[in-house]
Amino acid sequence: MKDPTYPLVPILNVLAACLLSFTLISIVLREARSNRGVVMLCVWVLVQDTLMAIQSIVWRESWRIEMPVFCDISSHLWIGLTIGIPACSFVITRRLWLAVRANPGSGRKKTHDGILVDYLLGLGLPLLSMSVYYLVQAARFQVIENYGPSTYIYPCWVAVILLQSWPIIFPILSTSLYGWRIVTRLHRHRRTTRELKLLQYNGDQVQRTHYRRLFTLACIDTVLVLPLGIVPFVPGVPTPAMSTSGDEFWPGWNTIKEWWAPQAVSSDEWRISVAWSVNIYWNQLFGVLLSVVIFLLFGFTRDARERCGTALSRARNFGTLMPKSRRSSSRISLPTALPIARIRRADSLSMVNISKSMGDETNLVDIEVRWSTYNSTTM
Repeated sequence: MKDPTYPLVPILNVLAACLLSFTLISIVLREARSNRGVVMLCVWVLVQDTLMAIQSIVWRESWRIEMPVFCDISSHLWIGLTIGIPACSFVITRRLWLAVRANPGSGRKKTHDGILVDYLLGLGLPLLSMSVYYLVQAARFQVIENYGPSTYIYPCWVAVILLQSWPIIFPILSTSLYGWRIVTRLHRHRRTTRELKLLQYNGDQVQRTHYRRLFTLACIDTVLVLPLGIVPFVPGVPTPAMSTSGDEFWPGWNTIKEWWAPQAVSSDEWRISVAWSVNIYWNQLFGVLLSVVIFLLFGFTRDARERCGTALSRARNFGTLMPKSRRSSSRISLPTALPIARIRRADSLSMVNISKSMGDETNLVDIEVRWSTYNSTTM
């Protein structure tokens, strides 16, 4: 079935990937240490934008089983980013709370422990989930028309605990553990925070405006991630399982791996279910929305604009200087005097032979100069 919105999805994802790449570079160059959660979030969202752009082009109006290696990688990356994005949101919220209740007496060991926890949540847990996915992987992968490769999870309680619960757990933890504390503390110390120009935690100085951007990003990310975690539990979403209701805790290895061959799903099949359709369309645009939010909050700041303007001015100056150098190097400077190849002298007669070579041909010009010697008596 034809997709009337094509090529809207690939164009939007490509543009979102470009904006996010620019934002990621500016964040890494400026303040990567204090923005570990934002950097990891940008990486996961960039992966989603790239995958969605490629898949929407290759599998347009098609559900053929092709590019199996890419399908394997893509399906596992979808598992990783589904957990990595909410995990990074939790890391950002946790970092904000630590910044709000900044303790100047914190030691270096505590700082290193905090960094380790951030990386374990933002990178370690998603990578681990990509490996654990094999335990409940009912098929190698499935190709959905107008969408591309996707995961194929057997519906059981082990899958819920290991994979499908994290998109709900992390937003709930962010809100219940840190979100309300941040709002309450800022409300109580509103006058104090207005007078502060900088908030300091463990030697990292964060501007108030930057602090507010982090809090806004954490809130928006939580709101956008929750639907992704709730949709799989909505009744009516078809599951790629056999004849099971999903009430089993662990059906057994042989049952899960019974249909291991790649599966194909046409657009007519997934469009029957409203919930499944919403899940497909939401995945196509989720990365775009989050990329635009990150760009507006971090890539469109005054510092980022100044850096971009400086880079453009340098490029402009470099471009204006290049033609001059090329023109100067392409000029041919003619000699003012011809080289004398050979001078023959004989008493009162001199012969000058001048050789002039052009290209492959050599023209020999013999110039005979004669003069009379002056009388020694007259000199």
